[in-house]
Amino acid sequence: MTRPGAGQSGPTAADGHGFDPHRASTAELVSQAAGQVSTLVRSELALAKAELMEKGRKLGAGAGMLAAAGLFGLFTFGLVIALIVAVLDIDWPLWLAVLVPLLVLGLLTLTLAGLGIRRLRAGASAPQAAGRVRDDIQSMKQAIRDGRANHHAEHDGRHRS
Repeated sequence: MTRPGAGQSGPTAADGHGFDPHRASTAELVSQAAGQVSTLVRSELALAKAELMEKGRKLGAGAGMLAAAGLFGLFTFGLVIALIVAVLDIDWPLWLAVLVPLLVLGLLTLTLAGLGIRRLRAGASAPQAAGRVRDDIQSMKQAIRDGRANHHAEHDGRHRS
């Protein structure tokens, strides 16, 4: 049912756009609200997309800078090792001055690798919480089955009496 004057055309609304909320039917108001909500959601999604793209650009630039810093850090570490070798070469023969840092770094590398592998293996095992959840689900399934069996037994017992 429409109100009188709802079919009139032309700018009769207070906002000058031809839509007067005071004279509109409920269906027109709902339609108008749905359109506005849809526009609002699209606008918010576009804004969120733009913000995420900007954040992604900043994160990408930061990650690139960290990668470059890591590369330069590796070069710096190599130069520090060369300096240690040069200092040791003052009193020791060159082969010994190279061998000592090589053995120290090799031992450090093997130790860190062993610790890392041990941690990865410990972390790769199934989480205990997941096992408990699986057990809980199985218990609930069993309880449901038992409940159905008891219900059917009671139901069959009532009809036989």
